[in-house]
Amino acid sequence: MTEMILPIFLLRIDQLPLYSNLPHMTVIENVMYGLKFKGYSKKEATVKGERYLEIRGLKEKKNKIVTQLSGGQQKRVALARSLIINPKVFYQ
Repeated sequence: MTEMILPIFLLRIDQLPLYSNLPHMTVIENVMYGLKFKGYSKKEATVKGERYLEIRGLKEKKNKIVTQLSGGQQKRVALARSLIINPKVFYQ
């Protein structure tokens, strides 16, 4: 069986990997990652990160390694990590 490689413009949007978590980190570490570059203390980042996880229904998974989550949960972690830094523009 041969594998067919399609140009990216021929793939449907739901076929593209829309998340790229840091696989060696926990869920909360992934979400808090950008905040350390914005000057947040660890305590402030943890509080804000937990709030974003709670909104996305992942607070109980905060100490799991991100690769232990389902694909949908990983997408929600990536979304939380992207939005927590309050970007001016957000592309999905």
